[in-house]
Parts: sequence; structure tokens; C-alpha cells
Amino acid sequence: HPEDRKVVEQAISDCLEGVTRSFRSEFRVLRSDGSSGWVEGRGRALQVPGARPERVLGAIADIRERKQGEQVRLRRREELRSLIEDLELAAVLIDPNGKARIWNRKSLELFGLSEARAASAGAFMNLPLALEDGTPLEPTRHPVRLVLESGEAVREQLLRLDERPGRETIWILVNALPQRGEDGRLTGVLLSAVDLTSSLRMQKVLGETEERWLGLLSDIPDHILSLDRSGRILFSNRGLGALPRGAVPGHRLSELLPEQSAAAIAGLLTHVFASAL
Repeated sequence: HPEDRKVVEQAISDCLEGVTRSFRSEFRVLRSDGSSGWVEGRGRALQVPGARPERVLGAIADIRERKQGEQVRLRRREELRSLIEDLELAAVLIDPNGKARIWNRKSLELFGLSEARAASAGAFMNLPLALEDGTPLEPTRHPVRLVLESGEAVREQLLRLDERPGRETIWILVNALPQRGEDGRLTGVLLSAVDLTSSLRMQKVLGETEERWLGLLSDIPDHILSLDRSGRILFSNRGLGALPRGAVPGHRLSELLPEQSAAAIAGLLTHVFASAL
């Protein structure tokens, strides 16, 4: 192929000039039908002691199938890179040696890494992670390490990310999924993480608000109930009938009231839910 000719000629010339004793090169060739194909050429200079080499003995092998396979893998890799970049969560593809091969912008933002740091060996394996109770996560228990050792996915593990310079502790939900080649062998791990800090804070605030609300309702002398569409009791600020307050939720109101009263309330519930739609 015209674009590869100079490279091959230079490799042969270096052998004949004594710069190298052998060469190995992959290059394209033009076929009789006008198409091109990939071959691998190997050669070694034939040299008489004390004299310059005058010829090169070589061989050529057709590597078309291997090149096609490489192109397919490269295309898939680029498709995966594009897919990961578009995700609204941190995503990193890590090889069996623990080195990140592909990562997206979200992963750099979440873990506080630069592009250069992300490219270094073990960058995503040495993060300051901790369990829910604050116990530092042992390196052997890292989600990626667990997948590499067992071949099984690690799903929805809640972890803390601590000690990031200039940034507060955050809570992340982590998934680690095994990636396999066509032969079934493990080729890497797809690590993903979502920042749940805001959601957990909101849950805490809502929980505290609910506790205060329930405390206030307990002091109200009137009987207050919260019911679902079917008439099942979700909350009661007082006991009902022979049941203490804590045992009331879960029962249907019809189970605890006289038949006539239960029928009246059922009709009222139907009207309320219908008018709310």
C-alpha cells in the first residue's frame, strides 16, 4: 500500500545497513482485485561474518482476521466510551489490573480526580471509602476487587467517600458489574456511582419532621386517622376499640367499627378519592 511502503522499505534498509538484525512490521498490501489487506512481515539479515548483509530472508503472514477483530474491539470501545460519557452518573471501566481505561466527566467530579490522576494505576481503587458506620473499607472489600475475585456483580452498596481535599464527606451508591469477552473471560469491571448525599439529608429532615408532626398529633384530644384508598389505617394518634395506638395501623377501619358506621365511612372515602382525581 502506498501509505505503508516507506515504513517497510526503511525496515529492510535498516537490516541491510546493519542498524538492526531483524524486523517485524504490519502493513497493508494491494490485491489484484484492487482491495487492500493486512499482512505481517518478518525478516532477518543474512550476514557473513566480517561482511555487510547483502540480503534479507523474510516471511509474510495474512493477519486480516486479527485486524478485523481489533477494529471491532476498537469500535466497541469507542461506542462504550461515548455511552459512558453521556451517563448522568459516575462510570469507570477498570481492567483486571485495577487500572481505569475509560471514565466520564461525572466520575472525575464525584471522586475529585484530575484527568492525569484518573489515568494513574489504581486511582479508582485507592479512594478513601468507608462503610455506613464509618469503618474504613478494606482494600480487599472494594467492590471492583470483589468482582475481579468472584466474577459476580456487586449491586447497590452504600458507601461513604471521605477525606477529599476541600470537599465534605458524601454518600454514594455503588454498582460494580463484570465485563466479559466473547470467550467468557473477565475483561474488566464497570464501576458506577451515584451521589445520594442530598437524598439522604432530605430523608433525615423528613423523618425528623414526621416525628415532630406525630408528636403534635399525639397531644390533640380529637381522634385522627390516616387512611389509604381501601380504608386501611396508615396512622392513628390514639388507640381504637380494644387496640392500643401502636396496633391500629394495618387494620381496615371496617374491622374496628360497627357495620353501619363502616359503610358510611367507606362511602365518604370513595367520594374523597374520586374528587381528588
